[in-house]
Amino acid sequence: MSKSKSTGRDEIEQTRCRISNQGHRWMVGWFDDLPPKIRQRLRQSPFNLCAACLKTIYLPKVMKRRRGLSGERALFIAIEVYEREEREALKGK
Repeated sequence: MSKSKSTGRDEIEQTRCRISNQGHRWMVGWFDDLPPKIRQRLRQSPFNLCAACLKTIYLPKVMKRRRGLSGERALFIAIEVYEREEREALKGK
């Protein structure tokens, strides 16, 4: 399986979509080029994070604030930001 393909488990587990368009479904096979380490980290998150949201919302935020980061490092930081927002949202409920 190429790194651009997602497994069925990835699709099921990565469903916390903030853009409300089922990004976890339309990313599969389209522009999902996340490295395996990033996919693994998404699966390990307690929040079922959406890969499309990671790339379209959180990665741009990180890249704007911290220019010059490598792609993979920026993705790891974006996951941390995403998780922080999810924790804060749970506290607010």
